[in-house]
Amino acid sequence: NAQTPVIRQVTLLASDYSAVPDGQTQKFAVGSWASDNRSVMVTHTYGDKTEYLSVDSRGIEPVRNISTLLGVDALAAMYSLADTNLMYILTNQHELREANLDARTLSGPLLYNIADVVQFDRSTLVYETLPDSKQTRQVGYLTTGASKPKVVRTEADTTKPFKMRFGRYYNADYVLIHQGAQTEILTRYE
Repeated sequence: NAQTPVIRQVTLLASDYSAVPDGQTQKFAVGSWASDNRSVMVTHTYGDKTEYLSVDSRGIEPVRNISTLLGVDALAAMYSLADTNLMYILTNQHELREANLDARTLSGPLLYNIADVVQFDRSTLVYETLPDSKQTRQVGYLTTGASKPKVVRTEADTTKPFKMRFGRYYNADYVLIHQGAQTEILTRYE
């Protein structure tokens, strides 16, 4: 029956993640699913460290510890919507980089000083920055193949919430900008 979920159990081996020093506790949490609906991101947190594990939910492919595979300390990791073999890594230095898991490569920074990033579609990353040296934050987006990001808005008040998201409704793209106590919905522009 197509309506009955299939329950699968996947066991992580001790070699799939870093050993936890004596006296520290560890926690595993399920994160995001890849677009292939087979791979799932699992975080392994202990002390002040977090590792990102790419787990095949079928238990066929080996677990890939993204943190050790690429030698990167990350704040966040997400699968690319375009290709499950590609990931976007937000490093501890707040740089956004693209990783190719099969090739075991990590690109140079795509974006700098990033506070948060989400994927809108297969080719668009939407981001918010941390305050820069002038205490200004930006929201914008980066599309595949673009040489630089498109800044949509800046904000000088670092105490206010400042977010941007894209949405699609009946094949029309919209931009939601939340700035302080105000939220605007605009037609997406290039």
